[in-house]
Amino acid sequence: GRLEGEGAELLLFEATRSTFFLVGEETGIQETPSILWAIYQHAYKIGLRFNHLAVDVSPSIAIQLQDLDLEPDADRLMEQYFSSQTDIASAYSLPSEQLMLSSVLSTAESNAYVLWGIGPTKMSELRNDLKFLLEFAPDRDAEKVLEKYIRDAEKAYTTFLKEQNPASLSFFSFGEREFQSLNSMFEEDEEALMVIKDLAASQSVYTLTGELALQESTPEKEAMMKRRFRKYYQDALATQSKAPRVMARVNWKSGFKGAIPESTTKSFGNYLQGYGKKNNQKTFHLLVLGGIQDSVLQKRPGQPIAYEATLGAAFKDNNEKDLGPLIAAVPSGKKAVIELAPLRNRVKNTGISINPLLQKILDEYDAVLVVGGGESGPSD
Repeated sequence: GRLEGEGAELLLFEATRSTFFLVGEETGIQETPSILWAIYQHAYKIGLRFNHLAVDVSPSIAIQLQDLDLEPDADRLMEQYFSSQTDIASAYSLPSEQLMLSSVLSTAESNAYVLWGIGPTKMSELRNDLKFLLEFAPDRDAEKVLEKYIRDAEKAYTTFLKEQNPASLSFFSFGEREFQSLNSMFEEDEEALMVIKDLAASQSVYTLTGELALQESTPEKEAMMKRRFRKYYQDALATQSKAPRVMARVNWKSGFKGAIPESTTKSFGNYLQGYGKKNNQKTFHLLVLGGIQDSVLQKRPGQPIAYEATLGAAFKDNNEKDLGPLIAAVPSGKKAVIELAPLRNRVKNTGISINPLLQKILDEYDAVLVVGGGESGPSD
């Protein structure tokens, strides 16, 4: 539960002086949750706690995960939650992720929501939102309608597993009639109406092409993350005596201080930095990368957890994106933090030519944490 070394000193120092500490991660690195918890715990122990952890799950899932984790038998309930419905918050289904959540949420004050869900409802998660709404059903008639929607969604998900065709999911056929029905049932329940509104907004993030292939809208997703963060933050300001300190955990592309790579879409990280500047608050952006090693863990909808190449390996022969010069600075199988300001200045002052992605990382992140390093090594 501790980080040690000169790199650790840098991260822990920045965690204590930064109101917003953003972790932009390459997904699937198994050490990331324990590293995140070590940083969070350090700030907590010295009295500079982060009040909230913002993550890329939907608001309804964030509520469910926090409620489960605050129960006396949280471990059993969390395991049951993930085993009973596959492809729900799959990024947090691994034991290491559940342990991190349990550790963070154990610091929560009574009735204080630590976990902020700033991501969209994923295409396989309609079932979860409907089950969540069922708990708020005002009468038996509403329960019957929701139970039918849930049966239809479960049946459609089973079809999706067999055919591997996203078009079979109810997420894409749930339309205006269904949303009107839900809104009419919950016309006086603000929390339920917010879930319904969030679900409708998520449909603009995940769409199907003419060939029925899944397509994710980066502009829609980044805009949604910004809106949701702003609402959570403003709600916290209204109820907390001090301005909240927040740790955010997002995909590495969303953590840049400018635009998403190879896009004109301003990232969530750009918004967070701007929000901090506007309020005279410091932000720190940490990029977490795997080494040039064989694999990281990934979970694709409808697929079992599998090993895939790291970004370092995938970009190795790409002249525009090769991360090797950065990753190779770390010995094989080791972990190290690379502070980017000195490198940024050296590149600028000496005129060294580096590829566009490396330049963007130097310009828009504050540090890189490399797990694995080197040219090869065991998966970690």
